[in-house]
Amino acid sequence: MKVISISQRKIIKEIKNDFPCLAVLVAKKEEFFIIGGQSKEIKVYRIDNYEYIQIIKKAHINHIIGFTLFDNGQIASYSHDMLKIWRFEEGYLYNYK
Repeated sequence: MKVISISQRKIIKEIKNDFPCLAVLVAKKEEFFIIGGQSKEIKVYRIDNYEYIQIIKKAHINHIIGFTLFDNGQIASYSHDMLKIWRFEEGYLYNYK
């Protein structure tokens, strides 16, 4: 995955993942971005330094194919098996039960 500055027209950061990324979402007032894909994991990254702060293993049974951000700050991740609702607390993502 590459983070690109459109105004500077250059690659700022390359992030190597051990899985193909299928979904990306910028969240929590643009402090974080989250990715998901074929590994069925969700990774949470800080935007300021592009380092990951959390990995949610087995977030889904199938590949994660997308994310949606709601007005109230909640996030939905979805795959072919289900849709899950998440919330941020102190920089970490938690699943609503």
